[in-house]
Amino acid sequence: MELKTNKDKISYIIGEDIGASLFREGYDLEIEVMIEALRKAANGEVQNLLSEEEKNSIMAVWQQEMQIKKQAQMQQEGLKAREEGKLFLT
Repeated sequence: MELKTNKDKISYIIGEDIGASLFREGYDLEIEVMIEALRKAANGEVQNLLSEEEKNSIMAVWQQEMQIKKQAQMQQEGLKAREEGKLFLT
C-alpha cells in the first residue's frame, strides 16, 4: 500500500486507529463485513439490513457479553497480581 496523498494518509491513520482500538478492546468482529458496512454508509448507501429494534437488542446483548468478558479478565488479572504480591513478600 502506498500512501500518496494527504487524504490517503488521513484515511490510513483513521483506519489504523479504529483497528488498534478494536484489538485493544478484544472485539471479535468480522472485519470484512464491518468494512463493507462502513464503505456503504460513507457513500450514503444505507441498506437497513436490520431494524433499529434489532440493532438495539443485538447491541445490548453484545455489550453485556463484553462486560462479562472484561470483568472475568479483570478478576484473572487481580488474582495474578495478588499471587505475585504474595511471592514478592515471601
